[in-house]
Amino acid sequence: MSEVENAADRAGPARRPFQGASAATGGVGNDIRPLILTALLALTATVRIGLGYDRPLWFDEVWTGVLAGPTSWRTFLHDCYLEASPPLYYLVARANAAIAGDSTAALRFPSVVFALAAPLVALLPVRFMERDARLLWCGLVAAWTPGLWFTHDARPDAMLLFLAMLNKRAFAPLLRENRTSNALVWL
Repeated sequence: MSEVENAADRAGPARRPFQGASAATGGVGNDIRPLILTALLALTATVRIGLGYDRPLWFDEVWTGVLAGPTSWRTFLHDCYLEASPPLYYLVARANAAIAGDSTAALRFPSVVFALAAPLVALLPVRFMERDARLLWCGLVAAWTPGLWFTHDARPDAMLLFLAMLNKRAFAPLLRENRTSNALVWL
């Protein structure tokens, strides 16, 4: 055990406000942190899904609609070349528009999916990252105010957050063990 864990054990349950006595002593059961995180995820998911669908598209989102629209692949690639954002989001938006159409809600749907998935990446088990750190990381990303705001933009921001979360998830083992296999996963 580390010195911090030993000090926390000596302090007992009084220093662990989110754990009951049995969880603080290593038992099963009264740890309410997952319950708090679940409530936070449900609340932020409700906000992400229910807020902003009634807004009209703004200028940059209209450009996403143009790129996702029914044009030739040559025109699509040319228009992606003109756009400053990476083209991966527009490939996803184009595939989504082929299935769901090009309505306002359909254009914003991929961003909502990426925004809902981004905090969940933090919950994936990572060697060398403790459960408490993953729970805290998930909660912070879920409640991050800018993340809530760009959920409903038909722009690549939510996808970039999701990819950044995956990048961090792959980079954590590389920080602890400088091995070629860890570096290849991170790449």
